[in-house]
Parts: sequence; C-alpha cells; structure tokens
Amino acid sequence: MRRYPFLLALVLFIMSSCAMQKKSPEPVISITPLSDTVNITRGALIYALPMTIFEIDITLQRTVDIPGPYAPFAADLIGINDVIRNETEEWSLLSVALKPLEEIDPSEYYVIKSNTFIQANSLIMRGHGLIMDIGEANTISRDVSYNDGDSDFAVLRFSDLGSTQYFSTQRDTAYRVINADTTFIRIPYLVERRRQLTTEQLAERAAKTLLELREGRHLILTGEATVFPQSEAPINEINRLEKEYLSLFTGKTMNEMVNLKIYYTPASDQIQDEAILFRLSPVTGVTDEDDTKGHPVSISLTAAGKTRPLVLSSDLQSLTTAPEGGLVYRIPEVVDITINEGTRTMLRTRTLIHQYGQKVILPQSFLLGR
Repeated sequence: MRRYPFLLALVLFIMSSCAMQKKSPEPVISITPLSDTVNITRGALIYALPMTIFEIDITLQRTVDIPGPYAPFAADLIGINDVIRNETEEWSLLSVALKPLEEIDPSEYYVIKSNTFIQANSLIMRGHGLIMDIGEANTISRDVSYNDGDSDFAVLRFSDLGSTQYFSTQRDTAYRVINADTTFIRIPYLVERRRQLTTEQLAERAAKTLLELREGRHLILTGEATVFPQSEAPINEINRLEKEYLSLFTGKTMNEMVNLKIYYTPASDQIQDEAILFRLSPVTGVTDEDDTKGHPVSISLTAAGKTRPLVLSSDLQSLTTAPEGGLVYRIPEVVDITINEGTRTMLRTRTLIHQYGQKVILPQSFLLGR
C-alpha cells in the first residue's frame, strides 16, 4: 500500500511533462511576399530586399566670351588682331563621379510569421546588406538638382571705358540781333557746346593710356625711373590697370563651374541596360534627353553573370509564392558601368548591383540560428 502514493506521484509527473511539451510546440515559420491578401498578425516581422541606386556627380564648365567696346580698333591702335569679335557661350563636360547607394526595393517586401517567439538569425544577413529593415528606407529625391557656380557676372561688364573725358567742349561765336530804331544791330556772344566723343576717339585715348602704362613699368623695371618703388604694389597695380585697358580691345572671358547631380535607378532583372542621363548642348548647356540639339550623355550597364549559375543550383520555382520556412534574399551581381559623352568615355567602373542578382532561399534552420 505504501507504493501506491509513489506510483501516483510518478504518473502525475509524467502527465505534467506531457502537458508542458504540448504547451511548447516546435516553431513553425512561414515567409510570404507582402501583398494585399497577406494578413499581418501580431509579432510578424517585415523585411525587404535592398536595391542599388547611383548618385552621379557631373562637373560642367561654362565659358562666356564678351567682345570689348574697342575691338574694331585693336589692330590699328595696339597691333593685336586675335581679339574676341562676337559674344559666345560654350559648355563642356569636365568630369563624372559615380557613387552607389542602397535603399529598399519597394517590390520586394516579405512577411515572417511564426506560431511562437523566435530569435531569428537574420541579423547576420542584415549586417552584410543582403536584407533590410523597413525602417532603413532612404529618402533620396529622384529630381535632378541643378546648381550654378558662384560666378561673378559683373566681371563681364565694362564700367570704365578708359578715358578721363567722354565729351569735348567747343566754343562758337553766335550773334543776337537787336532792333535799334530803324537799324538792326548784331551783337556777338560766345556759346559752349558739348559734343560726345566718338568710339574711335575713346579708343585712341585708351590706347594711349595703355602704352603709357607699359612704358612706365619698363622705366621702373630697368631703373630709369626718377622714383623707384619700395615694394611690388606699384607694379601689381600697373599690371591690373594694363589688364583692364587691354580687355577693352581684346574682350573678356568668364569660366563658370556648374555641378549637376543625378540619381539613377538601374532597372531590375536586366543583363544589359542603357539610358540617356541628359543631353549637353555646346551653346545652351544641359537639356532634356528628348532634345536632339545636344549630344547625349548616357550610362551603360552590363552584368558580368556571376550569379547566373545560382538559378540552376537552387529551387526557385516557387519564389513567386515564397515557400514556407525559407528566408528569401538576393545576392548582388557584378556589373560593368560606362558613362559616355557621345563617343567619348568619361567613366568606366565595376560595382555590385542588388537588383541584377539572383534570389535564393535559406533554410529554416539558419533563420532560427541552429
């Protein structure tokens, strides 16, 4: 009779153990693509596959030529024939820099569901950039930002025409007629008239001043001047004045640096891709890709095919419905990138692009960290 309590306790312990095992079932995990028909329950995890976009920094140079007001008289007065005759504007492409960025692929969201709490091993893949949390979205704008340089267009104006006087005073004798009784008397008086100097006369004065500046600098440098300067300041000022007077005949040129930033997203599942980023007109600068007046600046992408064998070695037939218990991720593909301006190659590089790669599945055991 004493053995019955012991047997009863043993039976109760076995029954409680079975009950505890029933309360802690094996984790069952399912991974499905996010869609309108997927019901997201409490405790579900959502992740996304990354995609690659490119930040393209382009440096352009704009050159503006303005003729001087005395350009027609340059050959006769100062002996220079090579001067700017007409106002022109010219654009050229100097350099191209490409920087890959990562952001969430909006077409590749997945939901992880489980009947119990799990400690997923997906942090390892997230650390290597193979999957992304939905909170890591990049909010980069797709708009083209066009930023002019800090050029001073005031340097193209000719505020000083190089003359101390712009009009001449001429005195003439005029007569005033007075009626005195039966006779008329003419009384003379002086009249001053101002006449504006012609462009040729102003050019002669500017040329004379220019030659005097050169002669004065020559006297200082050769030691023939009566007063010798104690520093370089007078020579520097003479050089500045000579440049200003000379530009009245030769014209002025302004170089402006223009920065163009473009965000480009490569198309997914492509072996080759080519697109026109913009068109560059030598006269008007940056134009739209539909404007045929400029020559195209295009980007070309060619996949190296490093991840293509994964299609044969992996069971990906059910990826569209996301098989249960497998973590879907994508291995980025190696892609050759070329940016051309017409027939001239401006950039050639090689980088990884996520959306060009193949999607594969990890087993449930990896997801659980086993």
